[in-house]
Amino acid sequence: MGALNAKAEAQQERLLFIIDAVNEGRGRYFWPDHIRGFLKEFSNYPWLGLVLSIRDSYENLIVPKEFLEENKLVKIVHSGFEGLEYQASSFFFAQHDIAQPRVPLLHPEFSNPLFLKLFCEGLYRSGLHQIPEGYGGITSIIDFFFESIDKKLAQPKHFDYPEGGRIIRKVIDGLIKHKLKKDLRMIPYEDAYDIADGIISKFSNKRRFLDALISEGVLSKNLFWKAEGEYEEGIYLAYERFEDHLTASYLLDKHLTKNTQENIFKQDGVLYRYIEEAFYKRGIVDAFSIQVPERTEKELYELIDKLSHPWEGACLAIKKRRQI
Repeated sequence: MGALNAKAEAQQERLLFIIDAVNEGRGRYFWPDHIRGFLKEFSNYPWLGLVLSIRDSYENLIVPKEFLEENKLVKIVHSGFEGLEYQASSFFFAQHDIAQPRVPLLHPEFSNPLFLKLFCEGLYRSGLHQIPEGYGGITSIIDFFFESIDKKLAQPKHFDYPEGGRIIRKVIDGLIKHKLKKDLRMIPYEDAYDIADGIISKFSNKRRFLDALISEGVLSKNLFWKAEGEYEEGIYLAYERFEDHLTASYLLDKHLTKNTQENIFKQDGVLYRYIEEAFYKRGIVDAFSIQVPERTEKELYELIDKLSHPWEGACLAIKKRRQI
């Protein structure tokens, strides 16, 4: 770092270290204990700049409050395409040969670049050039995205399974079930491989379905370090926000009924742990705040106990996130 600082000074240009999505994967568990020292190390080198990106849901968990208060960090909120949704969607639609709808797309999700990208890819994969009715929220887009890949992989030249069987969703639910049961941050590749092939074997005599899902961008494979010099290959959903929504959907499908909805998120309720650990599980809580009203006609904060500090703040945050 000293050598890089000297080189940057000689060139009279700051050298930037840019780390994207520090909250993803193990980041939300690793960074809270290490980020202060990491930031202080960089402060010793004035010609080195550090840029970190983080989902706002995890800011309070990871970013030291005193660094912001003492102006040691500059906070910039990136709002995606907010305020430019029409121009952005017009550009994306043109790139994918999709007709611009007569009525502007006002759903707030269309300010999210990743959401807009997946929305267009789902239409393009399905051979559609117009937006079908009923596709607007993130839940329907996730389903539509998977359906488009299912349609491709169901073809005889690929895995030759019955179209409309939602095989990909079955595999994803199987992976989520395994992850929750074992309390894993990622799923070892061999375990994920067995889960995927165990499901596809009921519908096709072809194998390596997991690798196909990785190739199609549904899943990602990476190395996860366990100890010094030791690692294993792990599988996770390619898009963390998708994983949050799919996990929330799986849990609600399993536990939410008309008889349980009043108590499911309260103390001793089966899903209370996600409220109790809201700062670590904020992505899933955000997903609950969207999906629960769709299923119960009640807001998530209405189903949570009126708890004392610090959970009053968490409840208010959940109420606010419902508007985003």
